[in-house]
Amino acid sequence: MLPRHPQMLTIHAPPCLRLQRRVQDVISPIVFEAAYSLAAQETGEEERELPDLTPVLRWKKGQKIAQKNQTVFERNCRSEDCAADLQLRGKLLLSSVDEKTPYLALGAVKNISLNISISNLGDDAYDANVSFNVSRELFFINMWQKEEMGISCELLESDFLKCSVGFPFMRSKSKYEFSVIFDTSHLSGEEAFLSFIVTAQSGNMERSEALHDNTLTLAVPLVHEVDTSITGVVSPTSFVYGESVDASTFVQLDDQECHFQPLNITLQVYNTGPSTLPGASVSISFPSRLSPGGAEMFQVQEMMSKPWSLICLLSCVPCAMSLSVSPADLAEDNPRLL
Repeated sequence: MLPRHPQMLTIHAPPCLRLQRRVQDVISPIVFEAAYSLAAQETGEEERELPDLTPVLRWKKGQKIAQKNQTVFERNCRSEDCAADLQLRGKLLLSSVDEKTPYLALGAVKNISLNISISNLGDDAYDANVSFNVSRELFFINMWQKEEMGISCELLESDFLKCSVGFPFMRSKSKYEFSVIFDTSHLSGEEAFLSFIVTAQSGNMERSEALHDNTLTLAVPLVHEVDTSITGVVSPTSFVYGESVDASTFVQLDDQECHFQPLNITLQVYNTGPSTLPGASVSISFPSRLSPGGAEMFQVQEMMSKPWSLICLLSCVPCAMSLSVSPADLAEDNPRLL
């Protein structure tokens, strides 16, 4: 019988294992596994006919030489299925605007806040979170909470924000309130409404009859708030027709038998409102004839558009044209005279 020699077992392991503050999965148990093996044996320098016998470990084919254990997160459940019951409430708040204002004026509102309240009426909700689907034209600024309650937010996509609530679990009968703030200065106004879809969920199951208040849709109309005005000048301020007019004041236009006097009208359009004015247009009306059967008074010769101004070059009827004007044609209520 071979003599038994005591073997020393050395374990190299940290004295303490620490759980990270942020754990993605608090539903599955934590699995610990310890694998062991024999250390390499040192043989003497003497040559022997037979080598020393070495110890072996018993193991079954197809299995590792290891021991496993698992630790589960504590769960405080009053029901058999450990069902949560999340309730979501929310409200939109526009910066620098009266709460009674029913719309968001583009350019006037620099940011918008979503005031969120989430409650849990069921069992402890593990990995509870609130997600926000928003417009890609918004930019996430920050999350604000009145006091530290273990809420953290992460922008996963340009239009998707996810906030963890009460990590690792949201206790039963608890309530959390926080606000998320977005920059609205880059809104184009192509959509009629700015909408937010807010959803609350957790790692627990939730009964179907309790899901109706897990989703919230908040929307506000988008409005172009403008303040427009138009001014104009004309040069010369008046014109005279008749045989007494100097012929040098007339010009000859192509394909026209008669001579015309040049008339320059400059219009300026202003917008002092906070929003842009998309698709703006200016309509200009001018008298064409002094009498129903008379000659045309004006011919549009040229139009030029510049930022904030519109220049029209018109030509008026010549003195060489024989006009028959009655006092009725010059009356104030004549619709042909503007």
